[in-house]
Amino acid sequence: MPYITATEFTNAPTGIQVGNLTTGELPSLIMRASSWMDLECHQVLAATTDTEMCLMRVAKDGSFAIFPRCFPIRAVTAVSTGTLPGNMLALATLVNTAVQNRRFTVFPSGFNTVTQVGPVQFGPSWSSEGSLWCQYTYVNGYPVTTLQGSCLANASSLTVVNGIGIVPGMTLTLTDDPNTETVTVAPTYSFGTTTVPLVTNTVSAHAAGVAVSAMPPGLKQIAILATAGFITERGTDALVMASLEGGPSRQSTPGAGGDSFLEQARQMLKEGGFVANVSVPGSL
Repeated sequence: MPYITATEFTNAPTGIQVGNLTTGELPSLIMRASSWMDLECHQVLAATTDTEMCLMRVAKDGSFAIFPRCFPIRAVTAVSTGTLPGNMLALATLVNTAVQNRRFTVFPSGFNTVTQVGPVQFGPSWSSEGSLWCQYTYVNGYPVTTLQGSCLANASSLTVVNGIGIVPGMTLTLTDDPNTETVTVAPTYSFGTTTVPLVTNTVSAHAAGVAVSAMPPGLKQIAILATAGFITERGTDALVMASLEGGPSRQSTPGAGGDSFLEQARQMLKEGGFVANVSVPGSL
């Protein structure tokens, strides 16, 4: 998904004229810029579901903390533990899992004390510390989707194409100039579904296909700068990120014109803390 719309770019004070672009070229350049941001951050910024494995330490009380590679963490959907990577059992419950921006902590009630090869020996009542393998699946990133169907004014809910990453209490922006507005997801929202109930009804009507996003304004500004860089140096090849583990399918070397915009965007990504570690302690 592109991280900004063509309207968002043309309304931004970049000083760049887009009138000489061919039909469809601006959306293509925005997509290139969005993929470039993913590559610079070593993660897909739009919400995704990812599975990772690491060797983690278990505290005396049986709790353990995991620091996934990608962030912000929205939810943890599965955790398996075991003494060996090939001998792990899924935790019976994740109800006592505390999810934070860059880590999640699992507390004893959801912890497996046995594996396929027998009990995990840490002594009675978790009186000693130890290490276990852990495989986990988690949802991370910023929801970026579109309206699946039209939305009337004063609507109490939205129907989006993809609900991944949306959580209760989250603020979503419907980019639909001149009727752009923000809405808040109601506490009754069921995680992962495409029907999104709202705390307060919409002000305006919106057509199907209108962009719905939870990306912060800072990332939007970076996407604008990156797009400006690709427009200045258009003709370079697109950078396409197929997955978290895959690299770009083509390479691009911006020249002097676009490099200034791209360097500003790169610096803002670093200073804003959006760049993920290439690996995490204990990761494979």
